[in-house]
Amino acid sequence: MKISTSTACILLLGFLLTMVGCNTIRGVGEDISGSANFVERKMTGSDSDLSTNPPQWPKQQ
Repeated sequence: MKISTSTACILLLGFLLTMVGCNTIRGVGEDISGSANFVERKMTGSDSDLSTNPPQWPKQQ
């Protein structure tokens, strides 16, 4: 399967923007974990208890 040049450029641009948004490899892991936790809470309906699992953003320094 051959990918066109424009598709490859769009994929590369998307990847680079994702890396800039996450800033570090650790940030990527935190973003993925935060997204997974969000989806899990929405699917199970247990998103009302934010005291034990606060949102991951904005990140505190």
